[in-house]
Amino acid sequence: MGLKIFVEGDTDKRLIEDYIKYLKLNTPADIIYTGGKDKINTQIPTIKRFIDQDDLIAIIFDADKDFNARINELNTIKEEHKINFDTFLFPNNNDSGDIEDLLLNIFNTKYQDIFDCLNAYESCLKKNSNYKIPIKKGKIYGFLDAVLSEKEEDKAKDKKRDFLNYDHWDLNHDYIQPLKEFLLKYNK
Repeated sequence: MGLKIFVEGDTDKRLIEDYIKYLKLNTPADIIYTGGKDKINTQIPTIKRFIDQDDLIAIIFDADKDFNARINELNTIKEEHKINFDTFLFPNNNDSGDIEDLLLNIFNTKYQDIFDCLNAYESCLKKNSNYKIPIKKGKIYGFLDAVLSEKEEDKAKDKKRDFLNYDHWDLNHDYIQPLKEFLLKYNK
């Protein structure tokens, strides 16, 4: 029996993989990338197969703009397909938002000056309605571009998604505790 965790995207997959390593979970876990929340239905046969093998199933998705609506969508899938899985919604399994909200809350505060600059940049753009405000992903990538060295290996996409080997993220932050508690319940 193992744990199968379905996630929406690459960053989600990497965060969960790294965080499970960080927590030193004993339960073997496979993280399965769905390609987005709307593609969970394509995973139903796989989920059923895993359930038949006595695997535990968890879905970790973004809550997006409406936490309750997303929970209801996933509960409807459970009922329609007569399957069971645990659910955690980013950012904190309580509020609307996404993985970027989680990341923006767990950055190492020694880099607060970078976020002060990025926030000032956003504030400046908001003064002119003709300008588009960068998405939260842009803020995170701007932060990582600022802190990573110029070495070519640090510019690799995977390095920007490394949550264990850099001090950019505070994996003990209070904001990530709901995810920690969710994952630790699978520690056997």
